[in-house]
Amino acid sequence: MNTQNKNNLMKRSMGILLALYLLSAAYMPVMGQSLSQKKFQPQPLAILSSTRTQQLKKKFVRAVWAGDLKTVQNLVEHNSWIIFLREKINSPQPVYPICVAASNGHNALVKYMIAKDPSLLKVQCENSGGNLFDVAIENKKADTAALLLSFKKMRPGADPQMPPFVKVATYIRDRAALQKVIPALLQTKADPNQLYRDKKQPIVGDAFYEAAGHKNIHFITVLRDEMKKHGQPIAQVVEYLCPNYTPEQKTGAVDLVRHSPRVELLEQNGVIVYITTKDHKDTYQDCI
Repeated sequence: MNTQNKNNLMKRSMGILLALYLLSAAYMPVMGQSLSQKKFQPQPLAILSSTRTQQLKKKFVRAVWAGDLKTVQNLVEHNSWIIFLREKINSPQPVYPICVAASNGHNALVKYMIAKDPSLLKVQCENSGGNLFDVAIENKKADTAALLLSFKKMRPGADPQMPPFVKVATYIRDRAALQKVIPALLQTKADPNQLYRDKKQPIVGDAFYEAAGHKNIHFITVLRDEMKKHGQPIAQVVEYLCPNYTPEQKTGAVDLVRHSPRVELLEQNGVIVYITTKDHKDTYQDCI
């Protein structure tokens, strides 16, 4: 055997030994730790073929949609693929797996994912900016929303288009569910009197006012009782008027709001309604 052939054989041998070393290192526990205690390392993904990786990802996605905690655990724990939790999946638009779990009310799966990676509490689930709390409420998963609010890093109100209490008033009507979500939401310091102005309507209000518009009596009474523990249950309503209104016209406009079905419903249920007026250019054209 000539010198060149010997060198080639030596290079191939070294390459095989290096590959075996990397493979064993990827699966080897950290010194002094059991296999279950080893740090999460995504190296095995690089070793698998792209076809096998895609098959496992599809299996992972199906498990997330079904709320199959055991399958998700097997993929994450046994194969060190925590990276699956951090990558968006198509459903049909790209979204994080935990958003799918929250929107479907898979509480055990949501809790497991957060335990593995607390940073998932901050992911954006909607193009509007909505987060895990928003998708849980929009899909009427009140238990999931309450679970999410139990984590200190979970901050409601990520959706700039709709305040959190208004969102609850719009989507959740079950009294037992509201008795879980509303107290939890109040503990986050979210403001139930934050105004919600949809499409520049001339009359806007807070969550109480929106709940009255949806005839959501359970929301009104549950929030009223919770607010009574700390003071008076107060609703805020603002009427945007044209700058050229006379004092008499402004008074008449306020009277109309005062005797509107929404305000009367709130007052009948023990909620004090404060009505204020503001001049606003957006309504000027409606009054010419």
